[in-house]
Amino acid sequence: MSMPLPPHLTREALDRNARDLAAIQPPDEVDLQDFSVDRRPIRFTADGETYDCWPVLPLDVIQKVARMARGDGLKFDAENVDEAVEKIVQVFELLMPPESAERFTARLRPGHALPLDIRRQVLPIMRWILERYGLRPTGPSGQSSLPSPDGTAGTSSTDGAQPTA
Repeated sequence: MSMPLPPHLTREALDRNARDLAAIQPPDEVDLQDFSVDRRPIRFTADGETYDCWPVLPLDVIQKVARMARGDGLKFDAENVDEAVEKIVQVFELLMPPESAERFTARLRPGHALPLDIRRQVLPIMRWILERYGLRPTGPSGQSSLPSPDGTAGTSSTDGAQPTA
């Protein structure tokens, strides 16, 4: 013996629901988020030379670059110039394919016919590249900013600030 249907469900209603469900087709397109990234190299020029950087950095490279910049980072003073220059070379070796890294870092070494200017080229290039990867300097700012590209003096981080009472 079959069980009676509840009063709100008739055989006709059940059949209609079955037909409606059978008529539902899965959509041809589903909601799909594409997380692909641009894989073209990050490219810049200095004195007419073009250099490439990796389009995407693996996590371990990001960690190495962050460790190198931690603490005093790439601070230049009389006591740590050699160490800072070596860190800069290592950072560019991590950010660039070997061919570009070799050409670029050769311009940081003594005796190159067209050396790179550390304050007006190398450090601004490094900042620009790191920003392309979504990285930012995390240490406190120095006593003054780097000079602008035209060679004029940098500005104090408090220029234009109003004194507090």
